[in-house]
Amino acid sequence: MAAYDPQARRVRPSVADDSPVDDLLGHIPLATSENRADESYAPEPPVVVTVPDSLLESEGGEGLVPEGVPSGPDPVRSFDTPPVEMTDENADRLQRMAVLGAVVAFLVVLSAWRRHRRS
Repeated sequence: MAAYDPQARRVRPSVADDSPVDDLLGHIPLATSENRADESYAPEPPVVVTVPDSLLESEGGEGLVPEGVPSGPDPVRSFDTPPVEMTDENADRLQRMAVLGAVVAFLVVLSAWRRHRRS
């Protein structure tokens, strides 16, 4: 390894003109640095679409429900999930028990193998 030099700098490949990401963007024209200096670039504000939690009474629903207030006999919303910490603790406990079981099984097999070898 006499030729290995950890401080040596590698030559990086140049950036291609046609990036594979360009196809994903749908051929959005990108402003070059020269055009940005000449033109004032002001992006359009994002479009925000709001969807009500329920239908209006005229549409057969129970009316608009204030945001964050569950309604109906089941106060839990359909997208509520248990806390992540609770799920992580259960998965962690299950994994620890599995590792403990694997270690115990390994020790039992090891001791049986040693007894078999001695006799």
